[in-house]
Amino acid sequence: MKIAIVSDIHSNMDALDAVHAAVERLGADSIYFVGDAVGYGPDPNPCTRWVMDKAEVAVAGNHEAASGGLADSESFYSIAREAIPGNARHQE
Repeated sequence: MKIAIVSDIHSNMDALDAVHAAVERLGADSIYFVGDAVGYGPDPNPCTRWVMDKAEVAVAGNHEAASGGLADSESFYSIAREAIPGNARHQE
């Protein structure tokens, strides 16, 4: 069984599309997502939806936790910290 482990997309759907193509090309049977679908990129909703639709296993990363008010974002660099309110509005 081939398992693709994906993480740290940070709301970048273009990158996630490329990752998805590689996962399909390599013939992975399952996708495990290990955090940070959201972040400082422009596409938090499509990235979150992709994880919900495609990943057999998914865990929240520190960016999801911060967007949900469950973790502090003070250690994030400024662009990532500034994206938190927008990600919180867009998470499904």
